[in-house]
Amino acid sequence: MHKKLTSITGLIVVAVIVLAVNLIAVVLFRGAKIDVTDERLYTLSQGSKQILKSLDDEITGTLYYSKTAIQDIPQLKLYADRVIDMLREYESNSDGNFRLEIRDPRPDTEIEEWAQRYGLKGLPSNTGEQLYLGLVLKDESGHEQVIPFFHPDQEQTLEYDVSRTLYNLSHPEKKKVAVLSSLNVTGQQPQPNPMMPMPQQQQQRAWMFIQQLRASNTVEALEPDVNQIPGDTDLLLLVHPKNLSETAQYAIDQYVLKGGKVLAFLDPFSSVERASSPMGQNPQMLMQASFSSNLPRLLDAWGVAMETGENQNPMMGMGGGGEAAKIVADPNLALQTQTEQGAQDFMLRLRLPPENMNQNEIVTSQLEDVMLFDAGALTKTTTSDEIEVTPLLETTDEASTIEDMMRKFGLNPDSLRKGYKPGSSPISLAVRITGKFKSAFPDGKPLDTTEDGEKLPAEKTADHLTESQEPTTIVVVSDTDMIADEYSVRVQNIMGMQMAQPLNDNLAFATNVVENLTGSEELISLRSRGKSQRPFTRVQEIQRSAQEKWRVTEEELSAKLEGANRRLSELQRGTQDTQALNQAYIAEVSKLRNERAETQRELRTVRRNLREDVEALAFKVKFVNIALIPLAVVFLGAIIGIIRLMRKRAA
Repeated sequence: MHKKLTSITGLIVVAVIVLAVNLIAVVLFRGAKIDVTDERLYTLSQGSKQILKSLDDEITGTLYYSKTAIQDIPQLKLYADRVIDMLREYESNSDGNFRLEIRDPRPDTEIEEWAQRYGLKGLPSNTGEQLYLGLVLKDESGHEQVIPFFHPDQEQTLEYDVSRTLYNLSHPEKKKVAVLSSLNVTGQQPQPNPMMPMPQQQQQRAWMFIQQLRASNTVEALEPDVNQIPGDTDLLLLVHPKNLSETAQYAIDQYVLKGGKVLAFLDPFSSVERASSPMGQNPQMLMQASFSSNLPRLLDAWGVAMETGENQNPMMGMGGGGEAAKIVADPNLALQTQTEQGAQDFMLRLRLPPENMNQNEIVTSQLEDVMLFDAGALTKTTTSDEIEVTPLLETTDEASTIEDMMRKFGLNPDSLRKGYKPGSSPISLAVRITGKFKSAFPDGKPLDTTEDGEKLPAEKTADHLTESQEPTTIVVVSDTDMIADEYSVRVQNIMGMQMAQPLNDNLAFATNVVENLTGSEELISLRSRGKSQRPFTRVQEIQRSAQEKWRVTEEELSAKLEGANRRLSELQRGTQDTQALNQAYIAEVSKLRNERAETQRELRTVRRNLREDVEALAFKVKFVNIALIPLAVVFLGAIIGIIRLMRKRAA
């Protein structure tokens, strides 16, 4: 009996000690943790810490969290815990300038009423109760910033969303971004188009890129025939500036010479414009159409050029002129595209890994996956020591260019590969230009033409500038499709809220450049953290290798077919002997059929090997994740058990 009481007492003492140790650890090491994730997802970045250090007022963050109701939704509960952990990180790194409060807005309570007043969004539950997971930030002066709802689909931008909201609260003054575009990027009511049915002319939603800019900036849309850029503009954004008048180009020229900054998205072939064109598949209209944008006169003054070629057909090309746009192709960066023949590498659609982005530039150093679609080739043309041209995005050495004529009618990846001639040096797809510039209009402001079409001489006014007053920066990107919604984000409408899930780092790149040019660099280091989608590079390598073998075999088959057809034509032209012709024809056809059958068997073998290689790799990955780690734990436990047993026997 005594031994039994001693055992029970011992267990109670051990339990108390364990509990005490845990309580002490919670108190003393509450903020201690080890973040072993690849991108340090649970550790605040330096940009967020800088924003916290720059806070002048104490900020209170109130998280309205339906803790009771969300308990029954495991996925949302886990994400809510992730949000709370992140906000606790802000609190612990703020030196007392950020304080977090958590409130549970139960139905028909005053807390729920306040959540609704702040404009927080509630998601309906099965019980009819609204689920809240939103944040309200307030400073000592009473200014407010709100994140209506933390949605799990936007986990990738969690830290950026919080830091941006903090930044906006501590920097209430907004930068002004002026947008000049031939596309309806700002969601304004389009101009009436007599060639387009009325239902298609309804007001469109602004591009997600513009919506993101509006969250932190004042965005103003400019008319294509603008004659002066507003003086309070912090950044001029050009998106597919097609067929700009000389008056508008002169306004841009003078804005730059006054120290204005420009972000220009040009394009040798805009798939967005092509898709919205009323021309459909009309070959004659497509022959005369141009889907490119270029500013050769301004670019020349800025020290760069977008490569063009001579038109074979003067009706084609840029605005029907004598030059044709050129599109960059790169077999090493080709993006897999679904075609009638299955998934194939399309060399005009480029997927850039980090090694093709300038790692010394803050706007690209943390990006991982940028995609461009029918981009142009940018080259440096200046020899001035006052102008510096820095590539931001580049191709590999084997990149080359093709004429836009081939793209208008839906170029097939196979036909592109067959006639492709690789280059020998990288091609710049986006560049930063810094320095002092000369005017593209040295003779002065261009005047309108007369009724007879005669150009009037330029006029030099008192405020005309011939060169820069101070150094400035211009960024030129040779693709506009990359920032269009269909190529950059997946937008979903959930209970009246637009949720945008990034497909790549395209908008991160574009917004990085905007914030870099407008001076908001603290946010740049946050945007691309937390990638939820990572490409299986080993799988892609296996697929590319197999497809290359498939391509070679397919070309051999095509050559055999062409040779056999040519031989048949020669036989038909060279003999009058019907019997001999029939015998030769039958022999050739029989041989051709045998070759086809043999090649088809080879193709099936290649496809089967590809499938088996991918499945084998998938099995290895599953084995490591599902079986190997548990087996390692069991093995380690067995070793520890054996060691203890040996020690016990020795004792």
